[in-house]
Amino acid sequence: GKVLDIGSNSGHNSIYLASKYNMHPTGIDVQPRHIEVSNFLSKIAKIDAEYLIGDAETFSKENYFDVVLHFGTLYHLPNPLLSLQTTYNNLKNGGYLALETQVYDHPSDKNICYFMHMQNNDPTNFWALSTHVLKKYLEIVGFTEIQEVLKVVPDFLEKNMSRIFLVAKK
Repeated sequence: GKVLDIGSNSGHNSIYLASKYNMHPTGIDVQPRHIEVSNFLSKIAKIDAEYLIGDAETFSKENYFDVVLHFGTLYHLPNPLLSLQTTYNNLKNGGYLALETQVYDHPSDKNICYFMHMQNNDPTNFWALSTHVLKKYLEIVGFTEIQEVLKVVPDFLEKNMSRIFLVAKK
């Protein structure tokens, strides 16, 4: 099948899928250096891959991918909901989303999201959605079989913040 690796960094996740499961990767990232490294590593691994400069909110190949990897990128986007909608549109019917992101779960209101622009002096940090809002939006977009695979609370994150791993089906 075809896999889209959003925020591919060095391409390690999609190169692994290609070598282990014979997938055909396309990776997007906003950093030219990451694209250069991804293309270099895929060539060394003899993987037929395509790594491109691309934006997670707007990159579009509708109904093209069997799997979308969206690891560690959602909270770095000014419009994470647009990215989830675009991700859904990029998947074939029956395709899967694998998502890892930072969430903010307020103890008294499950609908509160956290605007974290410039958290840790990082200008790419924007939104930590709540777990409830993230799952609800995935449903609204059209995803089904939404499963929380893992939730961890690293020591270095602020209060009420955690990392969540989800899978969902189109």
